[in-house]
Amino acid sequence: MRKVFISSVALLVSPTLFAAINNEAFTFIGFNAGQITYKEGGTLSSGVKFETSPTTTNIFNYSGGYTPIGDRFGFYINNTSTLTSDQANESWKASGSNVDPTDSTTYSVDGTYQRDLASTKHQALDILGGYLLNNGHQIVFGASYTQSSLDRSGFDAGSSLDDFNRANLSPYVGTSDGTSSAANTYEALNAAYGADPTGKIRNFTETFTSFSLQAGYKYDTLFKTRELGSRLQFGATVGIPMYYSVVNTSQPTLTFDSSFEGFDVGFSAGYGWRFTEHVGVMATANYFYRIRPELKQLFITRQQSIEATRGTVYTDSSSNSVTASEGVDPGRDRYVSIPENELSYWNVGLSAYWNF
Repeated sequence: MRKVFISSVALLVSPTLFAAINNEAFTFIGFNAGQITYKEGGTLSSGVKFETSPTTTNIFNYSGGYTPIGDRFGFYINNTSTLTSDQANESWKASGSNVDPTDSTTYSVDGTYQRDLASTKHQALDILGGYLLNNGHQIVFGASYTQSSLDRSGFDAGSSLDDFNRANLSPYVGTSDGTSSAANTYEALNAAYGADPTGKIRNFTETFTSFSLQAGYKYDTLFKTRELGSRLQFGATVGIPMYYSVVNTSQPTLTFDSSFEGFDVGFSAGYGWRFTEHVGVMATANYFYRIRPELKQLFITRQQSIEATRGTVYTDSSSNSVTASEGVDPGRDRYVSIPENELSYWNVGLSAYWNF
């Protein structure tokens, strides 16, 4: 009688223990609609601040799966990629004031100095290991490779372009290195170094690549029961970029890179229905955010700039055409930079899950 009682208890308890950890494989594919926002900004050498923040509408594809190893371990291989992007109207805004040292006049800017059309692409490959706790909770850790690109075209001048050039170039009017007779009037500086969206800028693509280490938490009711019916999942990850690089096709010979600067965060959630042991669907929502620091390097020295601008033709303050035969003095070494930038996206959609 005692053996029968113990056997009965074991039959009742075992399913409960089994239900607490259900390390089950699955594969999925999903399509979501959402938006990507890219934001960059900084301070130019003149002290003038600038900022831009285009937002595009995109279709995303999600695919991947989970493979269990033993009772509690497993790993994910997941892919995220944009399938389409619209072209967003991008506006570059500037603010700041500077004094022309030759006549003590203050010049200010506060408005849009440049416009263009922008489209975005994003793809990510996540390889994450997982360890199951009880009742659907899971710790995840691993690596992520992401690549985002921003295509810009159709450049045009904004209403504050003249104010921008005046405020940005005025600190260097009248400066001289004392070794040359290079032109240094505002008109000469503007012709050689002023912003000119329609004349000096061509279409270009900026590509951001990161390899990051990630850790996080997931919850999925699939990992605690085999029962059919509703399924809930959500999770969050944080990442640190081990390597980050940027290439801009307007300066293809320059590569900007850094390590251990910035961070990533991601959130996901889903609710759906498991129709059979092998097939289910789920409505999903995702959010991702990352920030990266400014990367800066010397582009051309002051003297090299003077040499490169020999023969520049400009119109002086008296409306006369003048040739800068000795070049134009920029008043400083010139640097190029990838400004501090942020990228974020959100999307919602539907995914199908299966396990055959």
